[in-house]
Amino acid sequence: MEPARHTGLSSAAMVVGKDLLLDLIEATRGDLDAVDTLIWVSIVQANLGPVMARSDLESAYAVQPPPDELRRPISVAALAGATGLPFETVRRRVARLRDRGRCEIGPDGVIVPQRSLETPAHAAVIMDNYRVLQRTFRRLEVLGFFDGQAWPATAWRPGDPPPLRASVRHSADYCLRIVDQLRVRTGDVLNGLILFQLVRETTAALGDSRDRFQQPNGPALAPDAVKTPVGASLIAERLRVDRETVRRRLVSLTAEGLVARRGAGYILPVESMMRLKTDELIEVNDANLRRLYRGLAKVGAIEAWRAEAESAAAA
Repeated sequence: MEPARHTGLSSAAMVVGKDLLLDLIEATRGDLDAVDTLIWVSIVQANLGPVMARSDLESAYAVQPPPDELRRPISVAALAGATGLPFETVRRRVARLRDRGRCEIGPDGVIVPQRSLETPAHAAVIMDNYRVLQRTFRRLEVLGFFDGQAWPATAWRPGDPPPLRASVRHSADYCLRIVDQLRVRTGDVLNGLILFQLVRETTAALGDSRDRFQQPNGPALAPDAVKTPVGASLIAERLRVDRETVRRRLVSLTAEGLVARRGAGYILPVESMMRLKTDELIEVNDANLRRLYRGLAKVGAIEAWRAEAESAAAA
């Protein structure tokens, strides 16, 4: 099922996708800031490339973490290339992650070892991620995003453990794809996250539907007049980034003409959203949301959620 171009539904899915990305970062980070979280997730995903590439291994490790011998190390240079961050920034941050026990640096590169993914704290992170994916699925269902969707078959059966780890791997893949789109459009990972959080906060009261904002030849974007300006402090708090860093970034983005000052706060105007090719991002997000949930269906997450809902309804 191909997504329709410039529809209210695809624009609404962008609202949900934006929340999904930011909620997954929040659920994953623990005591890390947003950028450290993305670097850490990038390491984990690179390590698990061999597992994700084989359906038999993905099924075998849907519930438990794969052993270290199946993990492929990634070099700092490759990590910098994958994230679009400067090499020295990545090197410093990876060293900090190592010092905090979040990864290991060996002769072949960086890995997040199996033992660090078997702690009670990480089990809580995985469950939080899984619930975020479940809530997002419900939101998209209500919008009609999956109407007519044919789901792939799954080996998961009622009574099996929920495929928590396999689901989180797919969610991480979605996050990294969308973050890369933000980086390409804004030239910087942190700027992209700040703008995403800004849009979320300034349009939070509008709900998911965007049909009322539909344009004849463009995406259904909320007009500037209905946005609620917010300040740097709220954005910094949400992303767990130093307030002064966020303030300086917003001032710079305002000077570039991307962000607009409104009273004591900021908004991202529709004109700027179009400069950032949000219409293309909406289509990319639509395709990646469908890819994400097809992957989740294959590992059994959607069947597990349905079984859980049926059990709750019968109780």
